[in-house]
Amino acid sequence: TLEPTPQPTSPSSTPVNVALEALGGVATQSTTCNGEASRAIDGNRDGNIWNGSVSMTCDGDNQYWKVVFENPALVNSVDLYNRDEREGRLSGAKVELLAYPNPYDVSSGELGPVARHTLGWTTGKFEISIPFDPVVANAVRISKDRWIYLAEVEVMGNFVSTSPQPTPNPTNPQTTPNPTPNPT
Repeated sequence: TLEPTPQPTSPSSTPVNVALEALGGVATQSTTCNGEASRAIDGNRDGNIWNGSVSMTCDGDNQYWKVVFENPALVNSVDLYNRDEREGRLSGAKVELLAYPNPYDVSSGELGPVARHTLGWTTGKFEISIPFDPVVANAVRISKDRWIYLAEVEVMGNFVSTSPQPTPNPTNPQTTPNPTPNPT
């Protein structure tokens, strides 16, 4: 039986930002007020909202920002770059790594959390780095009540192979035939 198996590029591979729009990341958010979701994955960390690189949801309950990667990735950390002068707006936000039930099959069901972190007080912090134990994920969601301002979201990790790899079948193990003796 062939089953997909995560295949990190290599343990020593330098992590990349798997969320970048240029690498196929697609961002959405619950509402938009003066900054569409894609601004947070454009590769620009500029936190000045008037320079056109900050995403912003509206004020309200259950606000979220989400990015779905083009391919599953082994994620090591999420780095958030805050809006200038409004750093405290991310205080209490929940950052979740999401995956499909089978991360290699987007039709296998709904995205669900595989790891999460709740931010503490963020006032005065322009850059917030959240380390995660490496886990295969398909997306990141940031949620909270009230506004969410994001200058940039960098999801550091490595894309993993989605090609099926042979796995042993314990109920029907493969055996090697006995070699034929070489007549001498």
